Amino acid sequence: MPSGNPYGSHLDSRDIIADFYPRLEATMETIWAPRISLELPSDREVEELNWLGQVPTMTRWIGGRNEEFLNKYSLTIRNYEYEATLPISVPDLRRDKTGQLRQRVSDLAVRTATHWNKLAGTLITDGEAGTSGLAYDGEFFYDTDHGESGTSQSNDLTNSEIPAADVATASTLTTTEAANVVTQTLAYMMSLTDDKGEPSNGQGTSVLILCTKVGHYNGLRTALGLNNLGTGSGNNNPILAWQNDFQISVQFVPQRITAADKLYFFFGDPSMGATPLIRTSEVGVTTGIIDERIRNNRELFCVNATRGIGYGMWAKSALVTLS
Repeated sequence: MPSGNPYGSHLDSRDIIADFYPRLEATMETIWAPRISLELPSDREVEELNWLGQVPTMTRWIGGRNEEFLNKYSLTIRNYEYEATLPISVPDLRRDKTGQLRQRVSDLAVRTATHWNKLAGTLITDGEAGTSGLAYDGEFFYDTDHGESGTSQSNDLTNSEIPAADVATASTLTTTEAANVVTQTLAYMMSLTDDKGEPSNGQGTSVLILCTKVGHYNGLRTALGLNNLGTGSGNNNPILAWQNDFQISVQFVPQRITAADKLYFFFGDPSMGATPLIRTSEVGVTTGIIDERIRNNRELFCVNATRGIGYGMWAKSALVTLS
């Protein structure tokens, strides 16, 4: 990965920054935001993205062709400039014999990658009805009246749609409760349809569940790893029936999403194009060194990126409120 350096350089030749880009690339492979989003290149401050509806289905030929035009939607994603600056004291640089400064620069690479998680978490939090997050159809990303299929559809779910969401204690999940919430939510999401009335989530894919409470994470993580939820032959884990078609995982994100007793489900395979979120990258990560040795006896290690994030396909995500 190239390093753009408009500032001049003293530290580029030192081992202290040798691990920045390898660590950045390695961390990008582990963060969750890219798993639920498609990254698009960008060349402007505000991207106006045209969103085409789905193609028609096959029908019986009766007297000629039945043309069905693609519905057109649009969404706007604004790119913002972001930076991080690490001042490095020249005496500290000279005296560091344990590699701590090199480790701090490596840690900055991790923070640069996980910034995508921070942006995604804010967007997800804002997506609930009553806040500021509007999807391409003009409704809140998580809402009860998405109408592009001709009928109101909901991805803001309660125990009315997911009976298992009515749990004994909303702040925790038993393994049985967790397994039932997972399977009922997946089944519900399979029922959502696109603007042509066809299934939005009809193909096997990966599923990521985000949660913000330890009690939820423990129940979900444990349930995903069990063959049986209890003793006896009648306690087979219902999740097993779904794992041939779905790769289901859970992520604990208490610092990223502000929510009480809520679970966030995401269908998504970025390689197939249809994802819950969209990321734009106008300028990738660049690094530079500002030499302040004469004035302040230090050097500044600088990181910059220009990026944005917005909502993609609302039907690829569901919010489940426990009660």
